[in-house]
Amino acid sequence: MVATGVTQEGSITDSLTAGTPGGSNQWQHPPSFYCPISQQCMHDPVVLSDGHSYERRHIERWLRRQGLSPVTGMQLPTKDIFPNHALRNAIEEYFQQVFSVHRREIRRSIGAAAAPAGGPRGLGTNAPFLRTIDALMQCSLLMNADLSTEQVLRHIMEEAKALVGAEVASAFLVDHARAELFSTVNSTGSEIRIPLAVGIAGHVAASAEPVVVPDAYADARFDRSVDVRTGFKTRDMMCVPLTVRKGGVIGVVQLINKTSAGVLCGCSGGGGGSGGGAPCRCEGP
Repeated sequence: MVATGVTQEGSITDSLTAGTPGGSNQWQHPPSFYCPISQQCMHDPVVLSDGHSYERRHIERWLRRQGLSPVTGMQLPTKDIFPNHALRNAIEEYFQQVFSVHRREIRRSIGAAAAPAGGPRGLGTNAPFLRTIDALMQCSLLMNADLSTEQVLRHIMEEAKALVGAEVASAFLVDHARAELFSTVNSTGSEIRIPLAVGIAGHVAASAEPVVVPDAYADARFDRSVDVRTGFKTRDMMCVPLTVRKGGVIGVVQLINKTSAGVLCGCSGGGGGSGGGAPCRCEGP
């Protein structure tokens, strides 16, 4: 079995939080999960005759051009490649545990954020909760980083919507050339573009800090123009930056209008399977 460097859930928690001043999200995942060519997490690792593992499509492209090892630079005795099933299983199991840890931490922080009876939950100031949401987004991005951009974003949206319980989820990427944020992953089915410095999304892109907005129209940062164009009514919103290890913020994710599902349910019954308490019986936001 290929050693992953992290084998127990407790160790995974330590790996995700160790060396993170102020709780900021850092990438502490095992280096053996990264393809030496693409520097991205592998999905279909294969072993080459040099003893190293690579993402299949990258090493196949490499071998079509030359016969040297990407790692050692030495001539390869053979160009044969073999599936590394042990490493592939280790990567899948690792990220399943990572997501499990994040989900549990989110639910725990939701419980800690609950206000006195009859009062609203204090999500807007719950820094641990926001950091955990941010970490979940970055892990989704990392795990799927070798896929196409739109595939990555759709993976992230599905994970986020299922966990949080949102009516709408959208992802915006930064277009530096046009100083805009643009989205092809949204509820309209078409491309949306907004100025880079405008709205909640622009604020998060500039600050690289996640925010929760309980009342969008009462927030001075909120830009109503998209609602006006689409006919959609934004009530509340969570906005999280998408960042990469090198290069900073590449976009933002928006989760809009909480529903009766997920951990953001606002009822007093424990909402959305957050663990403990009666089942959620609310009828919507």
